[in-house]
Amino acid sequence: KLTERDCVVYWDNDIELFLDPDGDTHEYYEVELNALNTLWDLIVTKPYRDDGHGVNAWDVRGIRTAVWVDGTLNDPSDTDRGWSVEMAIPWGPLRESERSAGPPAVGDVWRMNMSRVEWRAKVVDGKYVKETDPKTGKNLPEDNWSWSPQGLVAMHMPEMWGYLKFVERGLHAEIGIGGGGPSLPEIEWTLRRVYYAQKKHHGKHGKFAKTLRPLDLGKLRVDISLDATDHQFIAVARDPVAALVAPEKARLRVSIDHEGRLTRREEDAE
Repeated sequence: KLTERDCVVYWDNDIELFLDPDGDTHEYYEVELNALNTLWDLIVTKPYRDDGHGVNAWDVRGIRTAVWVDGTLNDPSDTDRGWSVEMAIPWGPLRESERSAGPPAVGDVWRMNMSRVEWRAKVVDGKYVKETDPKTGKNLPEDNWSWSPQGLVAMHMPEMWGYLKFVERGLHAEIGIGGGGPSLPEIEWTLRRVYYAQKKHHGKHGKFAKTLRPLDLGKLRVDISLDATDHQFIAVARDPVAALVAPEKARLRVSIDHEGRLTRREEDAE
Protein backbone atom coordinates (compact mmCIF):
# COMPACT_ATOMS: atom_id res chain seq x y z
CA LYS A 1 0.00 0.00 0.00
CA LEU A 2 2.97 2.34 0.45
CA THR A 3 3.69 4.71 -2.45
CA GLU A 4 5.98 7.46 -1.10
CA ARG A 5 9.71 7.35 -1.95
CA ASP A 6 11.89 6.68 1.12
CA CYS A 7 9.02 5.68 3.37
CA VAL A 8 9.58 2.65 5.61
CA VAL A 9 8.90 0.14 2.85
CA TYR A 10 9.25 -2.97 5.01
CA TRP A 11 5.92 -2.13 6.65
CA ASP A 12 4.67 -3.70 3.40
CA ASN A 13 5.84 -7.05 2.09
CA ASP A 14 9.11 -6.20 0.39
CA ILE A 15 12.42 -7.27 -1.14
CA GLU A 16 15.64 -5.80 0.28
CA LEU A 17 19.18 -5.60 -1.10
CA PHE A 18 22.21 -4.86 1.09
CA LEU A 19 25.66 -3.98 -0.31
CA ASP A 20 28.97 -3.20 1.38
CA PRO A 21 31.52 -2.57 -1.41
CA ASP A 22 34.64 -2.31 0.76
CA GLY A 23 33.57 -4.97 3.26
CA ASP A 24 34.33 -2.85 6.34
CA THR A 25 30.74 -3.24 7.68
CA HIS A 26 30.35 0.56 7.83
CA GLU A 27 28.74 2.93 5.30
CA TYR A 28 26.77 0.20 3.61
CA TYR A 29 23.74 0.47 1.35
CA GLU A 30 20.17 -0.72 1.69
CA VAL A 31 17.61 -0.74 -1.15
CA GLU A 32 14.01 -1.84 -0.58
CA LEU A 33 11.09 -2.30 -2.98
CA ASN A 34 7.48 -3.33 -2.49
CA ALA A 35 5.11 -4.76 -5.08
CA LEU A 36 4.09 -1.23 -6.11
CA ASN A 37 7.73 -0.47 -7.07
CA THR A 38 8.00 1.97 -4.16
CA LEU A 39 11.68 2.57 -3.43
CA TRP A 40 13.50 3.17 -0.16
CA ASP A 41 17.25 3.65 -0.56
CA LEU A 42 19.58 4.71 2.20
CA ILE A 43 23.15 4.49 3.44
CA VAL A 44 23.69 3.16 6.96
CA THR A 45 26.65 4.80 8.72
CA LYS A 46 27.41 1.68 10.79
CA PRO A 47 25.34 -1.14 12.29
CA TYR A 48 22.65 0.04 14.68
CA ARG A 49 24.23 -2.05 17.47
CA ASP A 50 27.22 0.34 17.22
CA ASP A 51 25.01 3.46 17.38
CA GLY A 52 24.77 3.79 13.61
CA HIS A 53 21.89 5.46 11.80
CA GLY A 54 20.36 5.44 8.35
CA VAL A 55 20.71 8.45 6.04
CA ASN A 56 17.48 8.61 4.03
CA ALA A 57 18.69 11.65 2.07
CA TRP A 58 21.18 9.44 0.21
CA ASP A 59 19.89 8.17 -3.13
CA VAL A 60 21.12 5.62 -5.65
CA ARG A 61 21.25 8.23 -8.37
CA GLY A 62 20.23 6.77 -11.72
CA ILE A 63 18.76 3.54 -10.36
CA ARG A 64 16.14 1.83 -12.53
CA THR A 65 13.64 -0.58 -10.99
CA ALA A 66 10.69 -2.61 -12.24
CA VAL A 67 8.21 -4.96 -10.59
CA TRP A 68 6.11 -7.69 -12.19
CA VAL A 69 3.12 -9.07 -10.28
CA ASP A 70 1.71 -12.48 -11.21
CA GLY A 71 -1.73 -11.83 -9.77
CA THR A 72 -3.57 -8.78 -8.47
CA LEU A 73 -2.67 -6.52 -5.57
CA ASN A 74 -5.00 -6.13 -2.58
CA ASP A 75 -7.66 -8.43 -4.01
CA PRO A 76 -8.41 -11.46 -1.78
CA SER A 77 -10.94 -12.85 -4.27
CA ASP A 78 -8.27 -14.51 -6.45
CA THR A 79 -5.05 -16.48 -5.97
CA ASP A 80 -1.77 -14.64 -6.45
CA ARG A 81 1.26 -16.63 -7.60
CA GLY A 82 4.08 -14.23 -6.84
CA TRP A 83 5.95 -11.09 -7.83
CA SER A 84 9.46 -10.32 -8.97
CA VAL A 85 11.82 -7.36 -8.89
CA GLU A 86 14.49 -6.21 -11.32
CA MET A 87 16.87 -3.33 -10.71
CA ALA A 88 19.78 -1.73 -12.55
CA ILE A 89 22.18 0.12 -10.24
CA PRO A 90 24.92 2.46 -11.53
CA TRP A 91 28.38 1.80 -10.15
CA GLY A 92 29.12 5.40 -9.18
CA PRO A 93 26.81 5.83 -6.17
CA LEU A 94 27.88 2.47 -4.78
CA ARG A 95 31.53 3.55 -4.58
CA GLU A 96 30.82 6.54 -2.33
CA SER A 97 31.68 4.60 0.82
CA GLU A 98 35.10 3.83 -0.66
CA ARG A 99 35.67 7.39 -1.89
CA SER A 100 36.37 6.00 -5.36
CA ALA A 101 34.51 5.83 -8.65
CA GLY A 102 33.91 3.43 -11.48
CA PRO A 103 33.02 -0.23 -11.76
CA PRO A 104 34.81 -2.89 -9.67
CA ALA A 105 37.93 -4.56 -11.03
CA VAL A 106 38.32 -8.27 -11.61
CA GLY A 107 39.13 -9.80 -8.23
CA ASP A 108 37.30 -7.18 -6.15
CA VAL A 109 35.18 -8.61 -3.36
CA TRP A 110 32.06 -6.98 -1.92
CA ARG A 111 29.72 -8.15 0.81
CA MET A 112 26.05 -8.60 -0.12
CA ASN A 113 22.79 -10.01 1.16
CA MET A 114 19.15 -10.02 0.12
CA SER A 115 16.10 -10.22 2.33
CA ARG A 116 12.42 -11.03 1.85
CA VAL A 117 9.92 -9.63 4.36
CA GLU A 118 6.35 -10.90 4.50
CA TRP A 119 3.65 -10.01 7.02
CA ARG A 120 1.01 -12.51 8.06
CA ALA A 121 -2.37 -11.32 6.85
CA LYS A 122 -6.02 -12.30 6.98
CA VAL A 123 -9.10 -11.16 5.08
CA VAL A 124 -11.51 -8.83 6.88
CA ASP A 125 -14.50 -7.33 5.02
CA GLY A 126 -12.92 -8.21 1.67
CA LYS A 127 -9.55 -6.64 2.48
CA TYR A 128 -6.18 -7.90 3.64
CA VAL A 129 -5.19 -6.80 7.15
CA LYS A 130 -2.14 -7.76 9.17
CA GLU A 131 -2.68 -10.42 11.78
CA THR A 132 -2.35 -9.25 15.38
CA ASP A 133 -1.59 -10.85 18.72
CA PRO A 134 -4.96 -11.29 20.48
CA LYS A 135 -3.38 -10.46 23.85
CA THR A 136 -1.49 -7.29 22.93
CA GLY A 137 -3.28 -6.15 19.78
CA LYS A 138 0.09 -5.56 18.13
CA ASN A 139 0.99 -6.88 14.69
CA LEU A 140 2.51 -10.35 14.67
CA PRO A 141 6.23 -10.30 13.80
CA GLU A 142 6.99 -10.41 10.10
CA ASP A 143 8.51 -13.49 8.50
CA ASN A 144 12.02 -13.06 7.09
CA TRP A 145 14.17 -14.94 4.58
CA SER A 146 17.72 -14.09 3.60
CA TRP A 147 20.05 -15.17 0.81
CA SER A 148 23.02 -15.72 3.14
CA PRO A 149 22.27 -17.06 6.65
CA GLN A 150 22.42 -14.33 9.29
CA GLY A 151 22.34 -16.50 12.41
CA LEU A 152 19.85 -14.08 13.97
CA VAL A 153 16.74 -12.28 12.72
CA ALA A 154 18.86 -9.20 12.10
CA MET A 155 19.97 -8.05 8.66
CA HIS A 156 22.20 -5.33 10.08
CA MET A 157 25.05 -7.72 10.82
CA PRO A 158 27.12 -7.10 7.65
CA GLU A 159 29.79 -9.54 8.76
CA MET A 160 27.29 -12.34 8.10
CA TRP A 161 26.52 -11.33 4.51
CA GLY A 162 27.70 -13.36 1.55
CA TYR A 163 30.79 -12.64 -0.55
CA LEU A 164 30.22 -11.14 -4.01
CA LYS A 165 33.28 -11.79 -6.20
CA PHE A 166 33.77 -10.00 -9.52
CA VAL A 167 35.35 -12.24 -12.14
CA GLU A 168 35.94 -12.36 -15.87
CA ARG A 169 33.77 -14.71 -17.84
CA GLY A 170 35.10 -18.22 -17.30
CA LEU A 171 37.55 -17.11 -14.58
CA HIS A 172 36.94 -17.90 -10.91
CA ALA A 173 38.76 -15.59 -8.50
CA GLU A 174 39.64 -17.13 -5.14
CA ILE A 175 39.79 -15.26 -1.85
CA GLY A 176 42.69 -16.38 0.30
CA ILE A 177 46.37 -17.18 0.28
CA GLY A 178 48.55 -20.01 -0.88
CA GLY A 179 50.39 -22.49 1.25
CA GLY A 180 47.40 -23.69 3.24
CA GLY A 181 47.24 -20.60 5.46
CA PRO A 182 44.03 -19.05 6.74
CA SER A 183 41.76 -17.57 4.09
CA LEU A 184 40.71 -13.93 4.12
CA PRO A 185 37.18 -14.84 5.33
CA GLU A 186 38.70 -16.87 8.19
CA ILE A 187 40.96 -13.98 9.18
CA GLU A 188 38.09 -11.52 9.10
CA TRP A 189 35.87 -13.87 11.10
CA THR A 190 38.61 -14.31 13.72
CA LEU A 191 38.80 -10.54 14.10
CA ARG A 192 35.00 -10.40 14.36
CA ARG A 193 35.14 -12.94 17.19
CA VAL A 194 37.53 -10.59 19.01
CA TYR A 195 35.02 -7.77 18.52
CA TYR A 196 32.12 -9.87 19.85
CA ALA A 197 34.15 -10.95 22.88
CA GLN A 198 35.32 -7.40 23.59
CA LYS A 199 31.75 -6.07 23.46
CA LYS A 200 30.69 -8.79 25.90
CA HIS A 201 33.66 -8.04 28.17
CA HIS A 202 32.88 -4.29 28.13
CA GLY A 203 29.22 -4.97 28.95
CA LYS A 204 30.22 -7.08 31.96
CA HIS A 205 33.22 -5.12 33.28
CA GLY A 206 32.67 -1.61 31.89
CA LYS A 207 35.94 -1.66 29.98
CA PHE A 208 37.69 -3.52 27.16
CA ALA A 209 40.25 -6.24 27.81
CA LYS A 210 43.88 -5.20 27.34
CA THR A 211 44.95 -8.68 26.19
CA LEU A 212 43.30 -11.60 24.42
CA ARG A 213 43.57 -13.91 27.43
CA PRO A 214 40.41 -12.71 29.28
CA LEU A 215 38.37 -13.05 26.07
CA ASP A 216 38.56 -16.86 26.17
CA LEU A 217 38.82 -17.29 22.40
CA GLY A 218 40.63 -20.62 22.52
CA LYS A 219 43.41 -21.49 20.10
CA LEU A 220 43.42 -19.25 17.02
CA ARG A 221 44.88 -20.06 13.60
CA VAL A 222 45.43 -16.35 13.04
CA ASP A 223 48.04 -14.30 14.92
CA ILE A 224 46.18 -11.33 16.45
CA SER A 225 47.72 -8.34 18.22
CA LEU A 226 45.50 -6.21 20.47
CA ASP A 227 45.95 -2.57 21.50
CA ALA A 228 43.26 -1.38 23.92
CA THR A 229 42.25 1.26 26.44
CA ASP A 230 39.22 1.00 28.69
CA HIS A 231 36.92 2.41 26.01
CA GLN A 232 38.44 1.63 22.62
CA PHE A 233 40.56 -1.00 20.96
CA ILE A 234 42.04 -2.18 17.68
CA ALA A 235 42.86 -5.78 16.86
CA VAL A 236 45.20 -6.51 13.94
CA ALA A 237 45.81 -9.75 12.04
CA ARG A 238 49.58 -10.04 11.74
CA ASP A 239 49.71 -13.08 9.47
CA PRO A 240 51.25 -12.23 6.06
CA VAL A 241 48.02 -12.32 4.12
CA ALA A 242 48.50 -12.22 0.37
CA ALA A 243 46.74 -9.38 -1.39
CA LEU A 244 43.94 -10.30 -3.77
CA VAL A 245 45.91 -8.75 -6.64
CA ALA A 246 49.70 -8.95 -7.20
CA PRO A 247 50.52 -10.89 -4.01
CA GLU A 248 54.23 -10.74 -4.78
CA LYS A 249 54.18 -6.96 -4.31
CA ALA A 250 51.96 -6.45 -1.29
CA ARG A 251 50.47 -7.95 1.83
CA LEU A 252 47.10 -7.24 3.33
CA ARG A 253 46.88 -5.91 6.89
CA VAL A 254 43.42 -6.61 8.33
CA SER A 255 42.11 -4.96 11.50
CA ILE A 256 38.93 -4.33 13.48
CA ASP A 257 38.12 -1.63 16.03
CA HIS A 258 35.69 -1.10 18.92
CA GLU A 259 32.98 0.12 16.52
CA GLY A 260 33.25 -3.04 14.46
CA ARG A 261 34.87 -1.41 11.42
CA LEU A 262 36.86 -3.97 9.48
CA THR A 263 39.78 -2.47 7.56
CA ARG A 264 42.01 -3.98 4.87
CA ARG A 265 45.18 -2.14 3.96
CA GLU A 266 47.88 -3.22 1.54
CA GLU A 267 51.44 -3.01 2.80
CA ASP A 268 54.71 -3.61 0.96
CA ALA A 269 55.90 -7.20 1.19
CA GLU A 270 59.28 -7.75 2.81
